[in-house]
Amino acid sequence: RDKETYVYGGALNQAEIEEVAKDLGLDLAKVNTASVNGADLEKYIGYATDDSNMISSVSVEKLKEGSGIKVNIKTPDKITTITEGQYTNAAITAGITDAVINVASPKVVTGESALVGVYKAIELNGERVDTERTEVAQEELATLKEVSQENDGNENFDKEKLDKVVIEVKQKLQEHKEENGGALADANQIRIYIEDALNNVKMGDILSNNNIEILVNYFEKYQN
Repeated sequence: RDKETYVYGGALNQAEIEEVAKDLGLDLAKVNTASVNGADLEKYIGYATDDSNMISSVSVEKLKEGSGIKVNIKTPDKITTITEGQYTNAAITAGITDAVINVASPKVVTGESALVGVYKAIELNGERVDTERTEVAQEELATLKEVSQENDGNENFDKEKLDKVVIEVKQKLQEHKEENGGALADANQIRIYIEDALNNVKMGDILSNNNIEILVNYFEKYQN
């Protein structure tokens, strides 16, 4: 089986690389290691950043087929924006299957660049990653971040419930495609799926019209 792979942010110094390895429960002598930088971000996501912004780090271990994706945020006080459910959803969107993904950071960050480390780890183990899918996965994270930030302070808003909405809408879009000979859902149909899924988690009247529009736009891209 592939060795566990540790991909750390390019901005980390040696002490931080070791500190994060400890947070991830890794023995550096026993894992593959690589850094992730702004060029990797451009490759997988389509936009560049300075290496100094690459801080969140990951370890990835491939599992046997059928195991699914398991994400653990090992430094929850340092990853402020992205939830375990959002990482899981985005990894699936990107076409990653059957892996344990652990995320950590030595300082407070949003956590958005961590997924780039996952893609790099997967490719280091000889698998191809589809960059069209990884760009959509990143857009998913950005969309959910935007909706979450807009509802910051609303005690009836729940990020984890929103993660469930995303899963349900994805399933509905898949079923729609299968039942309609491959035809994609239009914006009105997508809106109905989103509103139904929100009702199912008791968040039917929480999101603004603008929030729902943002989600509709994302899912139109996703289903392609």
